Amino acid sequence: MSNNSLIQMTKSSLYCTFFLVFLSLFGCASVGSIVPVEKRVALSEAKTIQDTFKADGWRVDYSYIVREGTMSITCRPSVRFKVEAFDVRLLFIDAQGTVLEQKLVYSSGQRNTEKSFDLPPGTVGISFTYSSQPYRGHA
Repeated sequence: MSNNSLIQMTKSSLYCTFFLVFLSLFGCASVGSIVPVEKRVALSEAKTIQDTFKADGWRVDYSYIVREGTMSITCRPSVRFKVEAFDVRLLFIDAQGTVLEQKLVYSSGQRNTEKSFDLPPGTVGISFTYSSQPYRGHA
């Protein structure tokens, strides 16, 4: 293996490590914050709901069902901008729009987008948020 290949692999590993550390620190940042009314989705129980959540430059096509305090959700996000990595989090919100908890529902390269979660007490709705690593091109 050449020195350039080794250096490139080391750089890539460092970028990935920094990105994962950033995500783990950022992951709890929105708990307690308020989700704007236009980004809230009211939960329905006992039937499968299919819908699309749209935000600036990205969207999530999703379906879910809530039964006995558990949500099963499948999602398929898409972005209109180039990214190296893209994660989507599901936000559980109360009647005032306060984020009670968040869970990772999609991460770049992930094959299985079906997840199940226990609903936090007081959950009446959901929303979505994302984090991404900008596309830097390849040398």
